[in-house]
Amino acid sequence: ALVTGGSRGLGLEIAEGLAEAGAHVWITARRPQWLDPALEHLRQGGARADAVACDIGDPAQVERLIGHLDAQAATIDILVNNAGLTWAASPEAMPIERWRQVLDVNVTAAFLLARALAPGMRARGYGRIVNVASIAGKEGNPMAAAYSASKASVIALTKAIGKDLAGTGV
Repeated sequence: ALVTGGSRGLGLEIAEGLAEAGAHVWITARRPQWLDPALEHLRQGGARADAVACDIGDPAQVERLIGHLDAQAATIDILVNNAGLTWAASPEAMPIERWRQVLDVNVTAAFLLARALAPGMRARGYGRIVNVASIAGKEGNPMAAAYSASKASVIALTKAIGKDLAGTGV
């Protein structure tokens, strides 16, 4: 299983649960200072776990992550797109760079990872892609236009990918 944003919070909890269920868990996070202790925590709990520092908002780093998994012969049957980013600002004060960063981490990375891992899942006839969204994607949150838009996109992306992969075991 691959869990993005797996160094703390919900991502670490998901990684722990997957490890308890018997999965070899790979976690990613941008910051090694959170990633390394999370990996140690998982291993101390008996998990088969590995970690890769990766800013999933950067397509080149996502490509390197996939290359690393391939080089390690890691078969990813479960992808949990959990990593998320927000930036609090009114629409008129939102810097376009922050808008793009939120969408890149929350939506584009989920797409890139699903696109990279779904073919292997399809070939094996089994896989699970779990995208973590938010009620903000349905309701919108004040001072969080980018986050709300990104989570609405995650909901639609999940539905579309689900339809594309229907009947494949993924």
